[in-house]
Amino acid sequence: MLAAWLAILLTMEVAVLITLGVHWIGAGHSVSVVVGVCAALAFLWRAGLVAFTMATARVDRGLAKGGAGKRLVVWTALWMRETVAMATAYLAMTIEPLRQPRGARLAEGSGPLVVMVHGWLCNGAVWRPVVRRLRRTGWRDVHCITLSPVLGNIDDMAQHLGRLIAALQAGGQPRRLVLLTHSMGGLVARAWLRRLDRAARETTTLVTIGCPHRGTRLATLGPGVAARQMRLGSAWLGELQASPGPAPALTCIGSPTDNFIAPQEGAWLPGVPGFAVAGVGHFGLLRAAATAEHVIAAYGSPPLAAVR
Repeated sequence: MLAAWLAILLTMEVAVLITLGVHWIGAGHSVSVVVGVCAALAFLWRAGLVAFTMATARVDRGLAKGGAGKRLVVWTALWMRETVAMATAYLAMTIEPLRQPRGARLAEGSGPLVVMVHGWLCNGAVWRPVVRRLRRTGWRDVHCITLSPVLGNIDDMAQHLGRLIAALQAGGQPRRLVLLTHSMGGLVARAWLRRLDRAARETTTLVTIGCPHRGTRLATLGPGVAARQMRLGSAWLGELQASPGPAPALTCIGSPTDNFIAPQEGAWLPGVPGFAVAGVGHFGLLRAAATAEHVIAAYGSPPLAAVR
């Protein structure tokens, strides 16, 4: 569903740019200039969106100390990297139905079952940069799932996650489950885990990457039930925090310059092992080598053996 909407939006954007291009060429401008201007327009509106999120999230607070000129250079570099990361991610999510059937196994093998859970307004294709890095280190049984409903209740997404995991586990031997989650996906995983008994939670490893554990200011700008649940101080988050711990094996990874998690400190939970990846934004976390390195360092290369 999300990929279809993204494809429609991309088609509309291309149609508008082609219409403008034809008009400008007819007005006497050279083709090379028109192509360059159209490419710049396509990049600039995305860069404008990222700049807005960076300003709203106050990522400047997470920049290294230094003079105003140096901080501006660092901010601009972060802005460009995050714009490329977000644009690349959404292009991958748009064409995902053409590349891999939903729920299909990317690689097979023994050992733990690795399930990657995406965030708000995303699908499984957002994980492709991480999958490539992990597969090179020996991770085998890796699944990038796509949740539904897209703008629905996080608890409903948690039920969907449970059904997908049950289908993946059906007919096999008991194994450790490794949940790698990005953004809202961490909340979905925690909402699912709190329904399990302690024994089931103890055979699960959870890694959250850029997760709004304590909410985010930017959620006030998003549509849908899930966005309301992720607002700072929401009743839903209060209930989740009061629930039993999600899993004994839990690691939080975040960035002090995350442009969607605000305040950025909300990406970590008190008393839980955590890592900070500097110099990247929300989507950049999934492209950063340091993110995959933290996951591998914490849980082995490949992940530790199956449950006995």
